[in-house]
This record gives sequence, C-alpha cells and structure tokens, in this order.
Amino acid sequence: MRLLAVVGSVKAAIVLRPGRLDALTVMEFLSRLAQTPETVRKFLGPLCSATINLPPAEVSAQLFATVLDHAFLGSDEDETPILPRTTPYDALVEPER
Repeated sequence: MRLLAVVGSVKAAIVLRPGRLDALTVMEFLSRLAQTPETVRKFLGPLCSATINLPPAEVSAQLFATVLDHAFLGSDEDETPILPRTTPYDALVEPER
C-alpha cells in the first residue's frame, strides 16, 4: 500500500472511528492495513520511531495517526519544522557559576 493510501486510511479511521485507535499499537494498526513487514521495517517503523521516539510496538495508533495527519494532510503551519535557537548543550546543561 502506498503512503498516501496509508495516510488516507489513517484519516478515515480518525474521522469515522474516533477513539478506537487508542486501543491499538502502531504495529497492530499497520497489520490491519495489510502493510508488509518490509514496508514497516524500512519506512513506517523508522518514521514512527523518528517522530515519536518510541518503537511502533509501544506507540498508540491514535498518536501516530495524528502525526501522519498533521505531517501529510495538515496546513502549511503543521509542516513547518521546529528548529532550535540554541544547542542542546546550552539548553539542557546549566553552566557552572
């Protein structure tokens, strides 16, 4: 199944069955969409891990659906990456005084 078909299925699930995706993991949901193990391993799994920072077996399908919806079907504002204005070191490490 192509990416747009997956995103379309996700959008339909969000609209037609709100709340039902909360009971599924991303892996379960992708399996129901008949995604091949190769597609999950090479694309959708890494996409999930990169955007949510957890493996697909641990992520709510609802959360992943929301990410896909905003990334691929959202407004221009939704698609704008957020870039930090400082380095992670400066943001997370308090300098010694």
